[in-house]
Amino acid sequence: MADDPMDDTLVRARSLVIDLERHIDRAATDHDLAEIGRAWVRATQLERALRSLLPDSATSGVDVPDAEIG
Repeated sequence: MADDPMDDTLVRARSLVIDLERHIDRAATDHDLAEIGRAWVRATQLERALRSLLPDSATSGVDVPDAEIG
């Protein structure tokens, strides 16, 4: 089977989601701000991985809006 860049990226994205959930769970359980930072890094890596699947025209000059909490 030939390597498929989309499949590889989606497998990587899934792994990042699992890591992200783990860091959020630890942050909630232990009230550890370092885990929040680690979750943030995973979220950024996830965004980059998913953006890499889109054509340049779909992502150039586009900012991801901040999520409203609360």
